[in-house]
Amino acid sequence: MLFDGEHTVVTLNRYPLRWGHLLVVTKRHVETFEAITDDEHTEASGLCLRAARALERGLAPPRVFVAALGSARDNLPMTCPHLHWHVIPVAHGERPRDVLTWRHGVLSGTDEEWAEIGDRLCGAFLEAGAGWGSASGFQKT
Repeated sequence: MLFDGEHTVVTLNRYPLRWGHLLVVTKRHVETFEAITDDEHTEASGLCLRAARALERGLAPPRVFVAALGSARDNLPMTCPHLHWHVIPVAHGERPRDVLTWRHGVLSGTDEEWAEIGDRLCGAFLEAGAGWGSASGFQKT
């Protein structure tokens, strides 16, 4: 976990589409934007920006995608019944349809690789928080 906020958490995705794929997840169970409070959305949006900055600083990808994919509808691909945001580093020329798909499977890494990417992004996440909120929610597990 990179950040444990009042309303949301930021964590490495357990099933990443790209190395460094982060999730911003609300603590309270919500399924739609209609159900999320202004405070929850404000914190989540700020953390999406901070996570994208951390990826840019820590991994230097050409682009970062941010997408909200949670939905209560069960017939939609790549979704679950909980509102959350994916923050994904992408390569040159990749389009959302090429990235936001299970077609290529998910990445897996060794414990050492997970530790290395976690350390790298934790440091970048703390740096990305300068001038926005507090780094007091930082939590490395």
